Amino acid sequence: MLRRAAGEKRSAVRLITVGRFHPTLRPPRALAAFWTRATLAGLDLVGVGHFHMKGKDMSRPLPRIDDLRQLLAYDPATGVLTWLPRSPEMFAGKSEQARRKTCACWNGRFAGKPALIGIDGCGYHQGPINGRYFKAHRVAWALHFGQWPRHEINHINGDPRDNRISNLRDVEHRVCHHNAARSKSNRSGAPGVFWNRRMRRWQAFIRRDGKSQCLGRFHTLEEAAAARKEAERELGYHPNHGEPRNFVRCFIPRHDRVKFQTVRCAETGG
Repeated sequence: MLRRAAGEKRSAVRLITVGRFHPTLRPPRALAAFWTRATLAGLDLVGVGHFHMKGKDMSRPLPRIDDLRQLLAYDPATGVLTWLPRSPEMFAGKSEQARRKTCACWNGRFAGKPALIGIDGCGYHQGPINGRYFKAHRVAWALHFGQWPRHEINHINGDPRDNRISNLRDVEHRVCHHNAARSKSNRSGAPGVFWNRRMRRWQAFIRRDGKSQCLGRFHTLEEAAAARKEAERELGYHPNHGEPRNFVRCFIPRHDRVKFQTVRCAETGG
């Protein structure tokens, strides 16, 4: 939706769109509430013409670990991230009084509460840090080990919201797929096994070096599943690979997410 004053020439600077606006202009009414929330959250929108959602701006360097530890606390036993209280020096303002007021407002709303509790389309926790979205499991790894993960973070038990350090591992993309849930289209109950109607046999297969390899045809499902398991062990698959996982990946309201994280802290004594 574009808005332009009557009689004004078309200009890329004067045009305001929902979701993209010039930093020197006042945002439209639809974004007024968002602008206020972003300011209270300490997001630096000044000088940024586009608010990058879901970490799409990968050209920006990652935050330093020391800076993260000033903003967030991580409990490795529960996997919960918590906002730390901030000082007035961390906020922008024309005067010391304005910075103190903004700081007091932010600490009253967020300090001591669970952080990065948003949920993406795959069920992973995420949230903004200084105007850029990060996955909670990557931030948790960085805070615990003092360095950002080199590869992908894999949740060992398959629960994308379980960010306990014992449930996370830094592995390559190929290895990450060796700990996947059973496909919804699987009808045999065993990963990599299907019924070959033409041959009237159970057929097992597995991917090796990026190519599908047939492991043979068998009279019974148990024999085919055993051949598949043997190939998985040979290729270093995780023992949890192929198990059914019924973790909820739908949207959860914010107040329920905060309640869930609070209960997890209480159960583990965090």
